[in-house]
Amino acid sequence: MGSIVLDDKELVNDMVQESKEHLAAIEPDLLALEEKGNDTPAELINRLFRAMHSIKGGFSFLGLMKISDLAHSMETVMARVRDGELFVKQEMVDALLEGVDKLGGLIDDANNSESVSIADELVNLKVFHTGGEPEAETSKETKEPEPAPEPDEEAPVKAIVAEPEPVKVKKAKKTKAGQKAPAAKGAAHAKGSESLRVRLDLLNHLMNLAGELVLARNQIITKMNQKAIDLVADENAIEEIENFIIRKTASFTNSIKTHMQTDPKGDHLPNLVKNELVGARNHILNLFSTALIDTPGLKSIIQQVNLITSDLEGSVMRTRLQPVGSVFSKLPRIIRDLSKTLGKQIKLELVGEEVELDKSIVEALSDPLVHLIRNCGDHAIEPPDERGAIGKNPEGTVRVSAIHEGDQVVIEIFDDGRGIDPERTKAKAIEKGILSEEEAETMSDQQAQELIFAAGFSTAQSVTGVSGRGVGMDVVRTNVEKLGGSVEISSTLGSGTAMRLHLPLTMSIIPTLLVRAGKRTFAMPQSTIEDLIRIRASEVANRIEKLRGQPVLRRRGKLLPLVRLADVLEIERIASSPGEEKLFTDKRESLVDRRRQPLASLMEARPQEAPVDEKLEKEIKKRTGDERRTNYLNALHVMVLKVGGHRYGLIVDELLDNEEIVVKPLSAFIKECGHYAGATILGSGTVAMILDPAGIAERIKMSFSAVEQENMAEFEMRKEKQETESQILLLFKNNSKEIFALNVDLISRIVKIPVTDIESVGAREFIKRDGDSMRVIRLHDYLPITRPESATKFVYVIIPKLVRHPIGIIASEPLDIIRSDTKISRGTINGTGIVGSGVIDGKLVIFIDIYSLFETAEPELYKQDTAGSRLKGKRVLLAEDTAFFRTVTTKYLEEMGCEVETAVDGVAAWEKLNSGRSYDILITDINMPHMNGLELTKKIRASAALKSLPIITCTSMEYESDRILGLEAGVDAYELKLDKERLVKTLTKTLSDKGKL
Repeated sequence: MGSIVLDDKELVNDMVQESKEHLAAIEPDLLALEEKGNDTPAELINRLFRAMHSIKGGFSFLGLMKISDLAHSMETVMARVRDGELFVKQEMVDALLEGVDKLGGLIDDANNSESVSIADELVNLKVFHTGGEPEAETSKETKEPEPAPEPDEEAPVKAIVAEPEPVKVKKAKKTKAGQKAPAAKGAAHAKGSESLRVRLDLLNHLMNLAGELVLARNQIITKMNQKAIDLVADENAIEEIENFIIRKTASFTNSIKTHMQTDPKGDHLPNLVKNELVGARNHILNLFSTALIDTPGLKSIIQQVNLITSDLEGSVMRTRLQPVGSVFSKLPRIIRDLSKTLGKQIKLELVGEEVELDKSIVEALSDPLVHLIRNCGDHAIEPPDERGAIGKNPEGTVRVSAIHEGDQVVIEIFDDGRGIDPERTKAKAIEKGILSEEEAETMSDQQAQELIFAAGFSTAQSVTGVSGRGVGMDVVRTNVEKLGGSVEISSTLGSGTAMRLHLPLTMSIIPTLLVRAGKRTFAMPQSTIEDLIRIRASEVANRIEKLRGQPVLRRRGKLLPLVRLADVLEIERIASSPGEEKLFTDKRESLVDRRRQPLASLMEARPQEAPVDEKLEKEIKKRTGDERRTNYLNALHVMVLKVGGHRYGLIVDELLDNEEIVVKPLSAFIKECGHYAGATILGSGTVAMILDPAGIAERIKMSFSAVEQENMAEFEMRKEKQETESQILLLFKNNSKEIFALNVDLISRIVKIPVTDIESVGAREFIKRDGDSMRVIRLHDYLPITRPESATKFVYVIIPKLVRHPIGIIASEPLDIIRSDTKISRGTINGTGIVGSGVIDGKLVIFIDIYSLFETAEPELYKQDTAGSRLKGKRVLLAEDTAFFRTVTTKYLEEMGCEVETAVDGVAAWEKLNSGRSYDILITDINMPHMNGLELTKKIRASAALKSLPIITCTSMEYESDRILGLEAGVDAYELKLDKERLVKTLTKTLSDKGKL
């Protein structure tokens, strides 16, 4: 019978899938059983028993007795635990976990499972079939486990519907006080399930169909945005129509004039007829010049198709999403085994298990995550005696967290272990020939930490069963980058290490930025883009510098290496000359190419008196005015791309548009081209390659060492000069007059959209974003500013972050991203949604307060938390060296009802704290001149009079290692700057914990 059943592949596959789900639940339940011991809830024990029973029965029916016998043996152990005949012991859990591992392997290859030995596992389990009884039960007669039942005619029904075992009459046992009686078997099936199992191939087919629909939608919109005149088969058709009308108009007018010679009273008739004919001609031309999408009645249909496509795409995509908890669930077992093997005490904390990713990414994430966790246990966490000797808790902590960050999921693996020793890492790299001693001397600590990703690198003293073979970390980075993600590392010696994996939500349909290089179009995944920079052609010579022969751009105080996409791919670059529409090949070899003799020197060389140098005059005339190097069409477009912890700028000829694309796998012929991540078909029907930033950097062997060294040198120089921090601002316009500023730390992204994408619901406006709707607002509806003079076809939407419910801000034009330490005046221009005003480059700039703006636009969503009112009257000392952050944070605190005093650095704050004035709490920046926030905190904690003062540190970047440093210095909480909502909660909690509320 078994062979007949095994021929039913669908039935076998269903049983295998169901059993894998049981095994996935059994392992964490066994770990919980070990942790709780004899206090384990009866429901958990029953759940383990039922899962093993289902596996046993199902594979018994299929005739696969090795799987059935092993599950039966495990079931017998759990039956004795359930019936109170066996205490929970670590050895028992070890045997059960070994059984789970063996079952996993057998079930993965079910058809060949009968040839695999299970003797060792059965021997280990049989020890617990007898003996181990509680003392009060020792007189009870020991029963031998019943053999697994042979298949019979009724077995199929019982196995598949997982009916409870036949009822055996037993004396009822008294339950302990407060202990719940075991739930009735099969109770879980009493209520209808709200889920339905769907075959993966069907799901993949649906996803492919959704992808094709997205492609069709893009093609429809592309075609419908064309003008009818562009679609006419005969290019001369319109011209012939126009010429025909002109000829007939002239002929008809002449006829009328001849006729009017005999009828003077009708002299107005020729003009009237002429005007009518010209009007008819213009009407025809207008019809042919209108985009098809604007045809009456058609636009709404296209919008509906667009809406349905987006909804369908989002719905199908959500069916493929799985919580990362399915991967996280493997980690407790790994940590348990590592602790036992290495003799260490390790506590695992899991955060964000409900965060979802595409199924394919979740599955591919398993191996990299296991590598990282094993490295944490083996390399990072110290033995208990070593931790105790340096004042650490003998029990080490490994924290794995998952959070949504824009269109990505960030998984952070943090440990509070040794941290990475840069000097030891460099020494090991020299020993293995990865770098020379000269290179090591000039290498920064961050670069040294990055060495752990080099192939074959390991700092382990010896090879063990856990790690040390020099494989793992390079595999982690490679695998994550194959998923379209990146890996960042941050480590502090003696405090711990944090690894951050940035992953896309899905790999099948992704948002991209379309760009042009030469005459070809490419797609860059938006998740890899950190910033977009436009450099005017006239500014290229001043803004682009050279470092060791390579072009670099100074961005936010740091140097950014630059490379042209056209140069990487070895395709022709395109440029334009002033006054000429025709494009031509740009043959300049260098970004900072300058003429051998500037125009100014030519002017100086011009003779003051005759004779005139005609050749020189010709050159001056040619070079006067807007030459190619200053032509606005030749501005540089730079995409700032992320590669691990590094950044570089990729220069393209043109930024085209944002577009969702369907990812197609690469052909075998070009699969080895590491600079491509895939391909897609655009709305125009052409194929575009998807670029891979890491692959591009690898192709040109980009070295970040020179830039890192220069940045480090500049940082040290700034530190010595004790320069104050400045903020990075986005400058933009709502109309042609006022200029507005918003700190980039508050911005998630900026998208350019056609105004037709904005949909109205009553007085509110919305756009579609990531398969959902998002409210957008216009500044002139809420601020006392000028309305735009005229409508435009496109607008820019600034999408914020650090807010509960993002609302897009519509801008007419983004101007620039600048670094500024401009002082903000709160008295000159004020009102709801305005922080204040300042002067930048001689122009008045209005600074936006998004929190009060959103509270006005959506009062129900942004109603002030009642916690804020509890802070009324609290005296806060704010230590912040940057004028912008000082002004904004002061405004936030005052809106909460706090009384605020400010200090420009740690020294000024220390003086105020010792001046006799009392404060309820200190909020301090970390990086400040003269005395930083951590130094200030340590001084306060060492002061008998001030040591109990609550302290919150605020920083622009949120890294686990920084948080640990702050907590070690003695701060009570660690927060991000500008995040008003989190600041309210943290202030309230900190003051409450200190008994000051």
